[in-house]
Amino acid sequence: MSVETWGEMPKAQDNSQKIDEAISVAISAHNDDPDAHLGAGQALDSHRAAEVIDHLAYSIVSDKLNDSLFQNKLFLTSFSTVDIFAHQESSHTLEINGIIFWTSTVLNNIAYYALRSVLEPVSSFLQNPVLVVPFSLSCTNSYLAYVGIGDLSITYDNSFAGFKFYGGHVYARTYSETTSHETLVDLGAFNQYQTYILRIEVTQGSNVKFYIDESLVATITTDIPDVNETFPLIVYIKTTHSGTACYATFRAFTYQQNP
Repeated sequence: MSVETWGEMPKAQDNSQKIDEAISVAISAHNDDPDAHLGAGQALDSHRAAEVIDHLAYSIVSDKLNDSLFQNKLFLTSFSTVDIFAHQESSHTLEINGIIFWTSTVLNNIAYYALRSVLEPVSSFLQNPVLVVPFSLSCTNSYLAYVGIGDLSITYDNSFAGFKFYGGHVYARTYSETTSHETLVDLGAFNQYQTYILRIEVTQGSNVKFYIDESLVATITTDIPDVNETFPLIVYIKTTHSGTACYATFRAFTYQQNP
């Protein structure tokens, strides 16, 4: 009695195509189907809908990226010089992934770092800018600090969207030169030395959203700054009591805006 190999058997009594051949044809047709796995809950549908698409590190190479991906975006991931900043401080320490700087111990001493605009067109509140920056502060109720997008003369009522640290609390703050007014939202106490991931998203004519450690903490719809030219990042600290220096740290950050 002969032993038949299943894959070599005809597909049907009226079809001489072998079962193995039929399977290969079906697989090829599936592979060529652009709509395969696109049904609700299927693999490609889930992949496309995922908020985060997780691939192996370094698995996306440069020739797969469109040049427009980096237009009007700034990614500063290492610090080898302070020359790209307008800055004033008692002193600073330059680290590979950030800058630590500090005031003197004198009352009302000011220290700041403001990133010079390197984008074309210039950094602008009119282009819906977004800033993400890690920040920590070594002082609480004895100092005033600002982190965000804005003008160097923050305390002189110039345009600003970002975070204010004062009296041991952190605030979401906007100031518009058009309205000559600020909106301030108390977000509660902050921890000395703790690094917070701060995110500011400006939607011109609508709102400014504020995030801390990826959580939305405030949405401000009033006093939205609307000047055309500004610093994409400013970190500012000021002593309000004498006797102790205040230290601020900011690290690798991103800034982007609409073309």
